[in-house]
Amino acid sequence: DIINLEENHGKGNALAIGIEEARDGMLVFVDADMINLTKHHIYCLIEPLLSDRADMVLGYPPFRSHARELVFGYFKWLTGERALWRKDILPLVDAFRYAGYGVEAIINHAMRQRRVHLFELNGLFHVLKFDRWSLPISAQKYLREGMEIAGTMLPVYYRGIKDGIINRFHPSSMN
Repeated sequence: DIINLEENHGKGNALAIGIEEARDGMLVFVDADMINLTKHHIYCLIEPLLSDRADMVLGYPPFRSHARELVFGYFKWLTGERALWRKDILPLVDAFRYAGYGVEAIINHAMRQRRVHLFELNGLFHVLKFDRWSLPISAQKYLREGMEIAGTMLPVYYRGIKDGIINRFHPSSMN
């Protein structure tokens, strides 16, 4: 079923509504600005779950240039392309309803001690803001997105440090 939201209340809210409306089972998230998405990409996201090799799968599009990898590669663990079981994420819905782009940080934190598979989705293309808008508008949009992510991650990361939890999704652990 397609859910058409009349008003934009952010990414976190849209995902929360979709998760609440979904039937039991597996959830696959794919950002709307992906090009060349195929059945094979979806299979690559769900197969590790189906074969019980992972509890969450993160797939990111390849970087088209070394410069883009230097700028954006640090954040590949925040990818919107992911698959996981509904039962594992349903308890988080209220936590990320107002998180906007910080929703992935909340999900990652909740799944930090689970089996997570991170890999490149070959052939998938992510349209960056710089490809769509001018430099000033793109910079403003990335700044807003970054602030939403940081506003979500900092309290979560602080609680992790305070509670003595090692956050598996910290960029230094993703080498």
